[in-house]
Parts: sequence; structure tokens; C-alpha cells
Amino acid sequence: MRRVGLQNCKGFTLIEVLLTLALIMILLTVIPLFLPLLSLPSSSTISTNETIVFFNQLAAEARQSVRIEFDSPSRRLLLYQPSGDIISFELITDERIRRQVNRQGQIIVLYHVVDFYCESTAEIWRCAIYDQTGRVGERPLPTFEQLAGVKK
Repeated sequence: MRRVGLQNCKGFTLIEVLLTLALIMILLTVIPLFLPLLSLPSSSTISTNETIVFFNQLAAEARQSVRIEFDSPSRRLLLYQPSGDIISFELITDERIRRQVNRQGQIIVLYHVVDFYCESTAEIWRCAIYDQTGRVGERPLPTFEQLAGVKK
């Protein structure tokens, strides 16, 4: 008597194929969610949006200032407010610009900055930043008195 069965059949069962396809589908839907975490930002450049936000904040605080000073050796910009507060933006050792109020606290406002300087012309202050690739961001900073037309 001969037994007829599936003993010599080779291949996958329908259940095995369906489970494999389900697992592949799950992986394909989950992996794209983690891809942004794997792509690291460039460590040598400052994005355009970061530059715009930094200069907008700097200009807004400069407009409220009654006096502006820049200390070249320490790369520190001092903004004297009418309230008596002194807001400083300073390039620190790790290629970062920090913001302090009355030399207290520390908020890092920009990363990957190689150089930060400001200079005064007869009418207006102008500040610039450089990243590691040599790219420049620059903006004029009018004070409240300059906007009102008051001459010093």
C-alpha cells in the first residue's frame, strides 16, 4: 500500500507566505518614520532659517536699545536697553553664539559660527557671521534713536 501525502512536497505554505508579506509591509511602513533621525545635519553650516531667526532677534533687540557697543577681542555685542538691562550676544569657544541678559543665564542662539563681528558706520550698525564654509550672513541693526531720526 502506497501512502499519498505531502511528505515529498517542497515549498512554502500559504500561511508562511502571508506572514512574511505582513512582516515586510510592517517594516516598510515603520522605517520611513525613523529615516530623519538617521540623517545627521551638516556640522559645518548654518541653515538659512537659523540665520534669519538670529538676525531678526538681534535687530528687534537693537531697535529697543539706546546704545550699542561691540568688543572686538571678546566678540561680544552689548545692547543697552532703556530699562537698564544689558543684553549681550557673544561668540564663545565651541563655535556658538550665546545671549545673556545682565551677564546672567545662557541661551545658545546659533551654532557652527566661526566668526561674529559688528561695526558701526556713521548712520548704522552692521553685524555679520561666518560659518565653517566661509558663508556669510549680514544685516544692518538700526537703534531706536536711529529709527526716530535722533542724532547723537
